[in-house]
Amino acid sequence: MTIYSRSGSPVQQTPRNYLTVGAESGAMTDGDHLLMDPGPVQLTDGIRNALAGPMVSHRSPEFEDVHAKCQRGVAAAFGTDTAPVLVNGNGWMGVETAMAGVLGPDDEVVTIQTGKFGRENGDLAERYAARVRRIRQEWGTPIDLGRLRDELTDDTDVVTMVHCETSTGLVNSVPEVAALADEHDALLLVDGVSSIGGERFAFDEWGVDVAVTASQKALGGPPGISAVALSDRARERVSDTGCPFSLDLGAYLDELERNRTPSTAPVPIYVALAKAIEPYAESGVDARIASQRRLASALRAGMGVLGIEPFPRSGDHATLSNTVQVLALPDGISEGTLLDGLAARDVSVRGGLGRLEGATVRIATMGAETGIDDTVRTIDAVGDVLVDEGLVPTSATVADARTTAREAFSED
Repeated sequence: MTIYSRSGSPVQQTPRNYLTVGAESGAMTDGDHLLMDPGPVQLTDGIRNALAGPMVSHRSPEFEDVHAKCQRGVAAAFGTDTAPVLVNGNGWMGVETAMAGVLGPDDEVVTIQTGKFGRENGDLAERYAARVRRIRQEWGTPIDLGRLRDELTDDTDVVTMVHCETSTGLVNSVPEVAALADEHDALLLVDGVSSIGGERFAFDEWGVDVAVTASQKALGGPPGISAVALSDRARERVSDTGCPFSLDLGAYLDELERNRTPSTAPVPIYVALAKAIEPYAESGVDARIASQRRLASALRAGMGVLGIEPFPRSGDHATLSNTVQVLALPDGISEGTLLDGLAARDVSVRGGLGRLEGATVRIATMGAETGIDDTVRTIDAVGDVLVDEGLVPTSATVADARTTAREAFSED
């Protein structure tokens, strides 16, 4: 059978499957494969070992202890003194659980769209609220606070925004949006799935009402858990009216003090997440954030030597992400050709999303395992592909990119 690449050309080699099962141990192995996708992220050996531990009941004291550890670590990442709700499921499960719980059938929602996930938050809000008004902006531009101010009225019940827009790599400023929402007594719901744990987030200080993140991105764990932080007034609004049974935020809140979930929890995922956020207790969240900021600076610096620049435009109310780098493809190479070339070098990154498909690539600089050597290897692999395509003159340029990245990492 002929296998075709993303660029449409036939691939002669046999495709590799990195998820193999060892004949004797049954352990999954990944060889030299480097995962630089913007979630799920690479896992440390310690986290992977945690996944392979003994199974216990989700109603056992052992699980309750693990659940409590996860709550404390995730609360630190949110920047709140209040225990967050841990939801069985991915990031979208968390966002929908939050919306289903706090949005009412008569509510008016204003949603800010600066990329794919902002748009989809609006799509989701339409399933639970009576009216959704969308502030549509050019992708990759900072939130227009003037437009937001004009759109908000005293009839606005909830404002939604994305903190780090994964499709563009831009981090939007939350405090200004929170202040505008508060002027109209509207709740602010923040999608922080790809930011919290890798960007500073101050839930209590900023006056956020609802925020959501997930285990498989900046927190550094495997996929399978999302987390929802709630202010006191958001908790007062929680209702099961029109809420799917399995997404009942009130049911999660009822079980919160007992450190358990309403239904069977993915126990190994909780154990692995507790391991992933262990460093928060040792060195604090700020150390993880600083590390990811340095990796982001290193990747952008090295890619700049190769002629590859960030896609988004930062501004007064937005910055380039610490956790996911969205890079504009240079002229002369397609997304498929680059991704295929990287795959042949055992490096995995992701292409663009939505209207940016074919125009950008997305590379992670987050997680507990990703380090400067991984970042440099990614730069090296991209450089090799560009040399093969005649877009970078010599391997010496690639060497310069590696050096520049390491220097940027050291200087940041």
